[in-house]
Amino acid sequence: MSSDRIIKIGMFGEGRVGKTSLLRKYLDKDFNPREPSNIAPSMKPIYFKREQKVYEIQLYDTAGQETYRELTKQYITGLNGIILVFDLTGMETFGKVKDWFDSIKENTDVEKTVIC
Repeated sequence: MSSDRIIKIGMFGEGRVGKTSLLRKYLDKDFNPREPSNIAPSMKPIYFKREQKVYEIQLYDTAGQETYRELTKQYITGLNGIILVFDLTGMETFGKVKDWFDSIKENTDVEKTVIC
């Protein structure tokens, strides 16, 4: 499907916080409590039409493990939005949100990116 506008959104956070589970629940209406960890970033497109234009939202699900951190930085550049994810049952992952935010600030124009 061709689109009039592409919006890129990345999900970032420590490994095993539920980024893939959130994406799968939202897109596929499915939840697997034993979802395996990502070892590489993946992208899922969502298309919608509004006012005669077709929009494509590209949702990037990134690997959170330290091993893949450098690879993940590539996906920060050019994003229109960033979702920072942490696990409420593992508060140390909340403490790491600042590290992710600092990394994002180093690799993108924060003034033009929506971060939530």
